[in-house]
Amino acid sequence: MERYRSRKWALVVLPFFLFLTVLVCGCGRSAPEPAKATVPALGGMGVEDARGALLEEELAIGSLSEEYSETVPPGLVIRTLPPEGETVEPGTAVDLVVSRGPEPVSLPDLRGKPEGEAVALLKNLGLQPNMQQAYNESVPVGLVCASNPPPGTSLVKGSVVTLTVSLGSAYVTCPVCGGKGTVTVSETCPECGGSGVCYT
Repeated sequence: MERYRSRKWALVVLPFFLFLTVLVCGCGRSAPEPAKATVPALGGMGVEDARGALLEEELAIGSLSEEYSETVPPGLVIRTLPPEGETVEPGTAVDLVVSRGPEPVSLPDLRGKPEGEAVALLKNLGLQPNMQQAYNESVPVGLVCASNPPPGTSLVKGSVVTLTVSLGSAYVTCPVCGGKGTVTVSETCPECGGSGVCYT
């Protein structure tokens, strides 16, 4: 009889202890963390390539904005918001900042400035000077008398600007005639055959 009671008691208590054991073990386990995504490195990519890279990470493309850049070619991604490497929720929209290329500069009016000063100003703006000379009746020798393109033109850095520097007046005293008139340096003097055209 006593053995029967012990067996009966064991049948009642054992399942209870097993239940407690399972319960305690289950509570000790942490719940699995939700999946995360990492913002990929998109700098230097085109927008479509960046879109594909985001989709691979289960992220969405957000807004597009543009910004001038001296180092990143136009149309390529400069940076992202959130930044690359940041851990975010899947489906998060990532904004792209895309390059517009170098910021354009306005060509200043260099007419009347000495050649050296004009060249220095162009170089400081990131422009490349191309020099030529021409006779000019109103601008003294050594000063800039024209530029191509003209002043006020919007240019990207690296653009070539042609500056024309004055050689002074083309009219001189004919050295052969001895001063009968003034002559242009590009013509032949009809009075004496000297350089230039005499004007009396």
